[in-house]
Amino acid sequence: MTDPIVGWLVVVRGPGLGQSVNLGSGMNTVGRDAGERTALTFGDTLISGKDHLRIIYDDANRAFFVTPGSGRNISRMNGQIIANTAPLENYALLELSKHTHVRFVAFCNDAFDWSDVVDQAE
Repeated sequence: MTDPIVGWLVVVRGPGLGQSVNLGSGMNTVGRDAGERTALTFGDTLISGKDHLRIIYDDANRAFFVTPGSGRNISRMNGQIIANTAPLENYALLELSKHTHVRFVAFCNDAFDWSDVVDQAE
């Protein structure tokens, strides 16, 4: 990913414990395949290879959302099944499988977005 980082997923349970993966602006497809925009390549085969879950950063509104991907496995946010697009709050716990749980950490928010830096540079 070459976009500026807007947040991270940090593995708090399962393979890859303590590791993080980057999130960029726009649509982030999450899966275990190395080709995914947000790749969790730590060996949990219960995570779909492609498009297990999607995390969206809307830079116009400085807001994050989570939505199910096209994979067959379900995910939970703070214990609730992710069946539709929902707001993603900072430090939400995402259960990607019974083995792998990640914590969402936002870098961009109401106080900062990369457009602030671009606007100041002009």
